[in-house]
Amino acid sequence: MNDKEKKKGEEGREYIRVKYNVPVIVETADMALSGLDGYIKDISAQGVMFEVSEKLYPGLLIRLQLKMKSDLAPLVGNVQWVRVSEDKYLVGLKLDDTVAEQNDCVIEMVTDEIINESRKEKK
Repeated sequence: MNDKEKKKGEEGREYIRVKYNVPVIVETADMALSGLDGYIKDISAQGVMFEVSEKLYPGLLIRLQLKMKSDLAPLVGNVQWVRVSEDKYLVGLKLDDTVAEQNDCVIEMVTDEIINESRKEKK
């Protein structure tokens, strides 16, 4: 077992997650569910944790449209897990590899925004 596999096994994560609180619109790929408001809680190169008021189910393919200044493509992925949190649901989304380039572009823009906001706060 190499160091990367060992670290992933101990922590359960391969990529660093960054706290991020931004509103999103959640919709299913088949549009059976659209316009559900939610909030991203954290984000990584491989996945997103977000909060919504309606229960979603593991395996569901969804799109998250971030409500940001710039016009971004949606993040696309599959629901991995759902947990109850007070009167909301926390959802773990694994980003879809078939649209990796699109997801990577969105993650890069979000990361740049987080870094820029952090720099502004330090000044």
